[in-house]
Amino acid sequence: MKLFFIIILSLIITSNVNAKCNFNCSNSDPKQYWNKTKNAKSCHGSEFEHLNDKINLKTIKIKDEVFENIFYPLGLNSTPNCKFNYASKLVPKPLVDAKINSKYGGQDQKRFQPIYEFLNTNIGLNRVEPNGVAKKRLKEFLVTWSSANALSKNIRFNLMKKFRLDFHIQSLLPPMIIAYSDISGSLSKNNKVQIGRWLNRLVEQSQISNFFSRQDNKSYLRHLTALLWGIVIKNKDLIKQAKKGYENAIFDMRPDGTFPTDAARGGTGIHYQNRSTNALITIAGYSTLIGQKWVEFEINGRSIKNAVNWLDKVNNDPSLNIIYARKCVGGSNGTIDNPNMNHLNIMYSGESDISWVNLYMFLTNEKPNFLSKKVKINQGYWSTAYGPQSCLVLN
Repeated sequence: MKLFFIIILSLIITSNVNAKCNFNCSNSDPKQYWNKTKNAKSCHGSEFEHLNDKINLKTIKIKDEVFENIFYPLGLNSTPNCKFNYASKLVPKPLVDAKINSKYGGQDQKRFQPIYEFLNTNIGLNRVEPNGVAKKRLKEFLVTWSSANALSKNIRFNLMKKFRLDFHIQSLLPPMIIAYSDISGSLSKNNKVQIGRWLNRLVEQSQISNFFSRQDNKSYLRHLTALLWGIVIKNKDLIKQAKKGYENAIFDMRPDGTFPTDAARGGTGIHYQNRSTNALITIAGYSTLIGQKWVEFEINGRSIKNAVNWLDKVNNDPSLNIIYARKCVGGSNGTIDNPNMNHLNIMYSGESDISWVNLYMFLTNEKPNFLSKKVKINQGYWSTAYGPQSCLVLN
């Protein structure tokens, strides 16, 4: 009788473990999540509820001496991929009140765009021509913005009750961290500490931000920020978190390479699939700065290569968008049948949402058939939130 009871109890425990593994174990794919999201009617449906990232971080405690000893932690690599047609000359004035209105497609993007362009193009120029005008501009930006405690008011995504740092503020963090690293050797100890404390406050706010699901391109941006800041301040926990976030993203991805939440976003389903892929390849690329190769991570036959293969197909044949795209009022533009393909554009400044393609080819030695024809090997590109990726990584 006792043996029978033990067997029954063992079966119950095993059943419960397997149920949990449907979402969170390396040996069991989240098939229920994949299937229910594919059958959803709207991108806002409950079908997209998923696991949140388990980030216990509340504060990032750093001694001033850590900032004082920062000396080019991201390196100062320079290649043709750092060259852009121009670098913005006008140093943006400190934006203390971000005035975020959180309206999709609103005016926030227009106000932040010049800042993205300034940071990324001057990072490139400073690596091509070190100790020149770009370094002076970046130094002026970081010193004046940190002195004013910029980005301290109205910085939250205000359509949520729980705190989330707005996407536009989050998007500034990676290029600002890169700029800090790139001019660190020329900063006084006082400036290093002042800028470091200011950036650390923003990084903390990015890390405590709440997301409905860990499958979200903005969540991946948070992990990218953690990786860069972790490298700069030598924080192993931040780097470990970023790696886990990357691995979870590949785990949550369907076998055909689609990310359920992002691919569902109506007329911009391809755009957001591209944004998630861009973020993850950037994370994989920046992992090489610490001698690691996260791009090689594979789970149950899936890797970032699956996401790239899907993007190559769907960009070549946008009609495939209909497979996963769903009605997405207030979360997309374009239409499901005629999706927005602006992410394929390459601006004269070097900005492009497919800036990841050259980096991917470098990391894997593989060429996406369609997308590889959209870029030039020795041309510099950058993305607003992810920095001039190839400039930092290629050699």
